Amino acid sequence: MKKLISTVLLLLLIAAGTMSQYAEVDSRNIFTPEERDWLLTHPVISVSPDPNYAPVEFFEDGTFKGLSVDYLNWIGATYDIHFNYVYYDSWSQIMEALKNGDIQLQSGIIKTPERDKYLSFTDPYTDMPSVLMVRKDFKEPLNNRILFNYKVGLIKDFAVEEYIKNKYEPKQLYEFTNVKEALESLSTGTVDVLVLDIGQATYYVNKMGLTNVMITNDVKLDFPIKLSFATKKDQSILTSIMDKALKTIPTDLQQSYANKWLGIGEFMVFDSTLLNTFLTILSALILLFLVVSFWVLTLRKKDNELAKVNAQLQEQISALNEAQHQLVEMEKISALSRLAIGLSHEINTPIGNGISIISYIQTLTHELRAKIHGDLANLSEIALQIDESSAIALRSMQKTAKIIQDFHAVTNYQLDTAEKEIDLSKEIEQISTILASHETMKSNLSLLIEKNVHTVMSYNILLQLLSAFMENSFLHGYSKQVGSVKIELSTEDSWITLKFIDYGTGISEQELPKIFEPFYSTQRGTEERIGLGLYNVYNIVNHVLNGKITATSDPINGTVFTIQFPQMNI
Repeated sequence: MKKLISTVLLLLLIAAGTMSQYAEVDSRNIFTPEERDWLLTHPVISVSPDPNYAPVEFFEDGTFKGLSVDYLNWIGATYDIHFNYVYYDSWSQIMEALKNGDIQLQSGIIKTPERDKYLSFTDPYTDMPSVLMVRKDFKEPLNNRILFNYKVGLIKDFAVEEYIKNKYEPKQLYEFTNVKEALESLSTGTVDVLVLDIGQATYYVNKMGLTNVMITNDVKLDFPIKLSFATKKDQSILTSIMDKALKTIPTDLQQSYANKWLGIGEFMVFDSTLLNTFLTILSALILLFLVVSFWVLTLRKKDNELAKVNAQLQEQISALNEAQHQLVEMEKISALSRLAIGLSHEINTPIGNGISIISYIQTLTHELRAKIHGDLANLSEIALQIDESSAIALRSMQKTAKIIQDFHAVTNYQLDTAEKEIDLSKEIEQISTILASHETMKSNLSLLIEKNVHTVMSYNILLQLLSAFMENSFLHGYSKQVGSVKIELSTEDSWITLKFIDYGTGISEQELPKIFEPFYSTQRGTEERIGLGLYNVYNIVNHVLNGKITATSDPINGTVFTIQFPQMNI
């Protein structure tokens, strides 16, 4: 009986060993015969995780930890592959060891064109964005154009270094051997900007307790961190083995590892269907956001540009308005000067006549005295000459007095700028009669004026309008000859219509549209005329009287200026 039991136990042990052997063979069925033979001849595979690349892989408490290490441990347990972890102080040393064949595998590396020349890569097992970190008190603006005018830090020999150098060509680049050193330099101000992946950034900031640094979203780096396993090119069979093993890790286990080390959810599972759907939706939303943002930024930029242009235009308009005001004032002074010259000429003639006649009367008086003391013949004739001469002298003096009186009235009109209710009919008749007698605007005046038209206006404004029209007719319509002018005044529906008509040579069809433009004159540059008379009239009518002015002209009917403005009462 004992012998039987012993035999059964022996058979069971043999069966158990056989099953274990078959289980080991079955677990490697995903590999090709060549790959299984390679694993048999290489029972131990040397791998060197980065000791400073948490949370993906790091060295702590005498052992390697992290996302990639959990993947390696699962693959080792599942496919009976033994990994020998080799420690190096820095990433640069690890890369050198991988190139030289001192280690067979690296577990957290990014594929780049340069590395692809001598390394063989598995498909990526995780994907993280690259981010920029700054100090919280860093107030300078960041954008793609000026970003790398600042002091930029990154980890030496990391794949992102090649991307940063080629795309941005930073002026001041600082290379660090590990993340801790880099973050300390950012925190203390040695660098202004630090380039990391989001996993490192969040892990080490929390672990180091840094409170004065943050991730900035001002600039988006187009360099995703896609991590793979890698071997030398001549060890590509190992790459194939690792790639097949990675693809068999259950999705829920990948999710568990991602949550454990990265803590940012399902989108970290590289090959899940949910990831692809999410990324498609996210990409569409990001694209829409970028389009809208670009549109908004473009509008803001254009608004800012328009605001600057508008401010510049306002300054220019203010300057032009000031210049216009000064030029109009110059035209007023020039017009008054020409009026004074005309009045002086008018005064000189009667005064000269008066002086001559008085001198002649004085001579006749001397003769009269001689006759009285001597021969009294011709006494009556001398008295007659004295009487006639005195009459001429009196008329000359009266004319002079009238001219001076008119000039005084015109001067009062010029100085009276206060708006008041005036009898427009009466004032037009009085002012135009005075102006028509002066040398610079002499004319044969006829009036067709509606009586008792009252409105609010200053005498100065009325004087400027009438003197500009009458001088324009004398100078241009009749070429400084006395001609006929007509002024008409009428009202209708609280609107006043004032017409000024001359029958001179008229205004050509080409010149008519330009007559209200500043500095336009067919005789500009003569007699101190600068071409602002009708321009001043246009401004008065449109901006002071709130009315409108039109002009028509032809060789038969002459020129007609028509002003229409609202009748105002106090």
